[in-house]
Amino acid sequence: MDEKIIMTYNDVNFSDLIDVISVERDIGNKRDVTTNPALTLGATVNRVKVGMKEIRVRFSLASVKLSDIQFVDTTQPYELRYKNLNKLREKIAGLLHTTVPLKLEFSDEPDRYYWALSDGDISLGAITTWYDEATITFLVPDGVAHSTTYKEVTTHRIESDRIIYTVDNQGTVDAFPIIEVEHEESNGYLAFVNREGISALGDESKVDADAYVRPSEPLLDFKGGRLFNSVSLPSSSYGSSSGGSRMEFISNNDRGYRLRITLETLSQNTSSRTSQVKMRAHLLNQGWTFALYDINASVTVSGQTFTYSGRPQMLTKNSSILLIEKTISVTHDGNGAKTISVSGWLTGQGGYSPNRLTVRTSNYSLPRLALSSHSSGHTQASGPNLAQKNVAVRNDNSDLQNASLKVENAWGRNHLALNALGTIGQNQGASSAGLTWVIPGSERTTNEYIWWRQIFWCGRVNQRGFLKVIVSDESGAFLYGVETIKRGADFETEYNFFATDGKGGFEFLKQWKFKPSHKNEENPFNRDRGWSDLNRKDDQVDVYWFGSHFRVTVPNIKGKKAAKIHVVLGGYPGSEWPTHMYLDELYFRMDFGKKFTDKPTNAFGKQSKVVINSEDDTIQVDGVMNANLLIDGAGFIRLPPGESELQFFASKWTRKMPRVTIRFEERWL
Repeated sequence: MDEKIIMTYNDVNFSDLIDVISVERDIGNKRDVTTNPALTLGATVNRVKVGMKEIRVRFSLASVKLSDIQFVDTTQPYELRYKNLNKLREKIAGLLHTTVPLKLEFSDEPDRYYWALSDGDISLGAITTWYDEATITFLVPDGVAHSTTYKEVTTHRIESDRIIYTVDNQGTVDAFPIIEVEHEESNGYLAFVNREGISALGDESKVDADAYVRPSEPLLDFKGGRLFNSVSLPSSSYGSSSGGSRMEFISNNDRGYRLRITLETLSQNTSSRTSQVKMRAHLLNQGWTFALYDINASVTVSGQTFTYSGRPQMLTKNSSILLIEKTISVTHDGNGAKTISVSGWLTGQGGYSPNRLTVRTSNYSLPRLALSSHSSGHTQASGPNLAQKNVAVRNDNSDLQNASLKVENAWGRNHLALNALGTIGQNQGASSAGLTWVIPGSERTTNEYIWWRQIFWCGRVNQRGFLKVIVSDESGAFLYGVETIKRGADFETEYNFFATDGKGGFEFLKQWKFKPSHKNEENPFNRDRGWSDLNRKDDQVDVYWFGSHFRVTVPNIKGKKAAKIHVVLGGYPGSEWPTHMYLDELYFRMDFGKKFTDKPTNAFGKQSKVVINSEDDTIQVDGVMNANLLIDGAGFIRLPPGESELQFFASKWTRKMPRVTIRFEERWL
């Protein structure tokens, strides 16, 4: 006896509603061949169009559970499914009612599923009042069956400038891969190439931006759960200018030629009380170029001297040449501090080459070494503990900062959430909890990038609350920010970009509305998403919303430097705040390019994650959509049936190839 077939549609098991009699699937799909008569014999094929797939399911339905009836006996007890077939018919009609394809599965194909929707009439045969039969015709618009699991590509080999992956697609049509690229080092270019085409992002010809433009500086980095990681830090060092992880030292200028020495603290070891410091020496130029000249250089750092002698070619204007690169170990003083000296020189032969360039002796203060958390002057701190509490600058004073926060775990990750609201007075409508991070370092610019992940998902329609991300200047005045706010008892929620009006108040410059549900099409801040960013260049701000960036001119912040970043979570006493209103991640970067056309950073920074999704033709960088990275003429890669090769390229100058994960669903006609 054949095993009973179970049908599941939109994750609903239909076995309690119907009994599947048969499932009819044709071989392949309908083909429409367009031809023209040949001159002498046969025809010329102009086009072959492969149509949709059609699946017919014949089934029975009964108001009683047929498996309970062993033989026809009017006195035999049985279990009622529904009081009559009409109720059952209405139930099935409701489950099949959709305007978009939904997931369809059959138990006799446990490794396949279809995106399908019902078509035509589902006519009953009028057999009895308690039993009947009918046929559902499902249309599959994309024309294929999908594998229920993703296949991951693991076989690869490394060649000089690329990684070549061997792909085994056992489906009968092209597959659309999801490619994840995780960077440990900066990179400016990603390309995936096979016989079907190319998917390329960034700029292949661009040199390392860090080598000739002052790189952007990440000053707050609470990505990837680091907001909740507890670390031992000197109590007095956060927000001070006593030490930095990276510094540059520039020589005199000879016709645009300069020697640049960069020191960067890569890592620290508390047990050996040492830091690993990388030194790099670059020769920079502007309008002059040269070749076939002898160049000599020397750099002394922390008492160690490193030299260069050679005949480099410098044939491109506004470029750089790496002359020396060394990593040294530096032992810290007893209190965890350490300052080292650095100096250097370079000599050419005159003519087109540089004359003498000198970097005078300067000091470099390493980041203070984190001692034991029990040592005097040290504290065990996580991201929230590094912030000032309930002194946040806001766009208005309609809320009283007297609420408290907590760390809440949901869906396997930590979130910063409201814990309790405080009592408010007559002049305040809400209670809030604010966190204020002082932007570290003494140098400020009018160009910054803020990235964060927030969740705003209501469990009930009448919940109310708000989450704000705000920037203030050196005088403590409000500059600009965004708020996610649900004011009323309906489901309407606002996402607003606002800025100072220059008169002590604020003005809304961009406003959007959404529904804080679990649905991707309604809510950009649901469980699996929530990333957003703001990118400022003086008086212009790029605001991210639902997959796009909107550039806004803000005259009242021109020339004003960011000094603090504030996050505020609030609610309204007497009302529930949103069930899932969280801050998950936060990142602040200071830039040195003054225009959006300036490229102060490489396209893909350290620790960045890029997702190229050929299933829905999207590109994400750290969760934020950015289709502009796709190079003109490139598209989204496909993987052909059978065995094939997929080649991966990155920038030639990147210090370490990114880690790549490739996975795809196989598909069958």
